[in-house]
Amino acid sequence: MVNHVLYITDQVNSVAQAQAWLSTEYWVLEHYAATDNLLSVLANTDYDVYLLDDPMANGEPTSPMIRLAREAGVQRAIIAFTESHGRALVALKAGATDAIARDALTPALLERLLSLAVLRVGQSQLEYQLNIAQKQEQLKTDMIRIAAHDLRGPLNTLNGYIGLLAEDLSNLALSDPLSYLNEMQRCVERMERLIEGILSLERIEQYREGYTDLVDLSVLIGQVASQYSAHNKITQTFRYLPPPSGLWVYGSEAELIEALENLVNNAIKYTPPAGEIVLYCTTDADSALIAVKDTGYGVPEKLQLNLFSPFFRANTPETRAIPGTGLGLHLVKQIVERHGGSIFFESAYGVGSTFGFLLPLTGNQV
Repeated sequence: MVNHVLYITDQVNSVAQAQAWLSTEYWVLEHYAATDNLLSVLANTDYDVYLLDDPMANGEPTSPMIRLAREAGVQRAIIAFTESHGRALVALKAGATDAIARDALTPALLERLLSLAVLRVGQSQLEYQLNIAQKQEQLKTDMIRIAAHDLRGPLNTLNGYIGLLAEDLSNLALSDPLSYLNEMQRCVERMERLIEGILSLERIEQYREGYTDLVDLSVLIGQVASQYSAHNKITQTFRYLPPPSGLWVYGSEAELIEALENLVNNAIKYTPPAGEIVLYCTTDADSALIAVKDTGYGVPEKLQLNLFSPFFRANTPETRAIPGTGLGLHLVKQIVERHGGSIFFESAYGVGSTFGFLLPLTGNQV
């Protein structure tokens, strides 16, 4: 296999020597003389290995450029030829794949350095791809868990209303059939959103590249609040404190709605009928804090450490009979962290809990 090497130097004699030392069967050495745009060359060309003289002929060190290249995401193999072992250490600390004093170079050592550099970068790229694959696999698992966890709610509600309609259409007509039908329609729409949004392969690809869609949190929170404000099956008092308008974040509307709905549903499940649930949002210059506060059963301190672990349920005498999978809070945490945010909670046993998350605002006003 032939590897392509670019020697960036203004020392023609050094290039001639390197060409004479390298086997043309394995190495193709090219020369780039200009060194004033070193960072651009490293970032915008595609060679297997880059050789740099440090310092350059004008005395300019190359280590700062190597550091900037690494900070810019350049992962290619870079070998620095230095005037001393001390400068070689400086180049290594700056991010060079390898570095060696020029007076220690031999033909065999040069070929060995090049071979090891190619091997190291290949291993690094393989590890990077493996890490990406693992994250994608975790995301797929989370999406399946979200679907399994959250499709049950609207399905059960839909099934319940259908049962009421089938049981006694004449009696139902005396109450408010339109509200039942509207609720059934909302359940169908929610399931469609879950299926089309959460399980979409495009969402997985979008996460790999980073979220690019702008989402207005103020509108999103209002949409979620409206579901519960008009929900005739909630026995608790539900209050909503609207946030300022135009709170923009980069993210997925479907995922953020799921995260917030999970928190509200948890509050409903673990708050007695006479309790109160408050959905609110506060902001500062850079972030938005969205939270759900309840006067529910609360979580004993000794059980709080594992609250966000998958399948963990904080069982207490008050909550033991309440059905659940132990996935809700774990999934909220995964969604929030994918959006660059952080989750938080406060809870006192017998008093109530506050669960919420902090998201970075984009600063973009649409």
